[in-house]
Amino acid sequence: MMNFIDKYIMPVANKLGNNRHLLAIRDALVGMIAITMVGSLAVLLNNLGSVPGIGKPYQKMMVALFGEIWNTLGGDIWWGTLAFMTVFAVFGIAYKLAKSYGDNGFEAMLVAGVAFFVLIPQIGNVTLTPEGGEAVSGGAWGFISWNYFDATALFTGIIFSIFATEIFVRLAKIKYLVIKLPDGVPPAVARSFSKLLPGMATIFTMGLFGLILRKFISELQAPSDTLKM
Repeated sequence: MMNFIDKYIMPVANKLGNNRHLLAIRDALVGMIAITMVGSLAVLLNNLGSVPGIGKPYQKMMVALFGEIWNTLGGDIWWGTLAFMTVFAVFGIAYKLAKSYGDNGFEAMLVAGVAFFVLIPQIGNVTLTPEGGEAVSGGAWGFISWNYFDATALFTGIIFSIFATEIFVRLAKIKYLVIKLPDGVPPAVARSFSKLLPGMATIFTMGLFGLILRKFISELQAPSDTLKM
């Protein structure tokens, strides 16, 4: 058994352990421990009131100390941490992955974040019924589900963050896409302009992919799927 593991399993495990994408995911998620821990603690404190036996005394104590809005603190902490878990992961993974290629990671992080937001669907079929009037149906822009920000979309965010970073890093290495400014320009400005075209091309590519994907999905959906308000 040990010979089999050393011969067939360990080489694969070593390759996976040294994979830059998996390392970027690991480092980014580990770096988010403080966010996940404080968010989980806030959720726990807000839900102790539903625990049999200690729930009612706990609620009375919190109300006596902080008033009827005592659970607002936990809600606000959840909103700033776990509610945006996927967003933090997208930025962190892009930064770590770009750094593994020798890039400074800042521009790649921003481009991957923009690409993720570009791919979030914001169009829905809405039916409005005014008082005393007839129902009006049509497309509406700006409707975003919470599931695209919290841990529900974490796997999707990881995939798109890796894709966007890979495209950006590879395009940034093409010398014809690099804009070189005179030596008198501040280094920060020169670095930003040097990766201007790769960043624009990456965002446009991800947006085009999202458009094609939405067209494909819309053709599969039933025409009766509407969002009623």
